[in-house]
Amino acid sequence: MKRYKNIIPVLTICFLIFNLFYYSHHDIVKVNIMNKSIEYTNNEDSIVGRYLIQTDLGVFENVNDILDMKFSSISLQNSLIIGQSYSIEVTNRDLDIIFSYENMIRIVED
Repeated sequence: MKRYKNIIPVLTICFLIFNLFYYSHHDIVKVNIMNKSIEYTNNEDSIVGRYLIQTDLGVFENVNDILDMKFSSISLQNSLIIGQSYSIEVTNRDLDIIFSYENMIRIVED
């Protein structure tokens, strides 16, 4: 058992390093908002939703992200107006193994 006592801290450090690299790719893009929606997923004991924003450059998600200090996805979702153009900061979360949409972090003032 003593042999495995260091595995949790090592795995935690590896996980944190991976997440810091994984979340460090930020871009600022100019998009035209075409539609906003909520995608629901039915888990075993609850329903989970995430915000999706359809733009002229593709689909982005809008989820809270502790590493980017983003805690109010609903505020960003409500501030976006369909038909308007915005410069937004996005985090690239697309890996070859796991597909997910880029996450909108904030609206950038022009």
